[in-house]
Amino acid sequence: MDAAGLQRARLTGMSVRGEDLVSAAVAPQQITFDPVREARLRAEQVIDRVNRRFGPGAVGPEAVLGKAS
Repeated sequence: MDAAGLQRARLTGMSVRGEDLVSAAVAPQQITFDPVREARLRAEQVIDRVNRRFGPGAVGPEAVLGKAS
């Protein structure tokens, strides 16, 4: 927004256009506007792999697992 010179103006809309798109399988990196969401998705992939290898519930959210003794 700084590049648009809108320090205090209210932005009511934004458009993004993509051209010459390719499959995600061949793209070097998926573009994101939300790095927190991307980190969570990467963590979910790891959790899924661990649970497949060691069984359901081997790893999960901290709130579900409880405190370590």
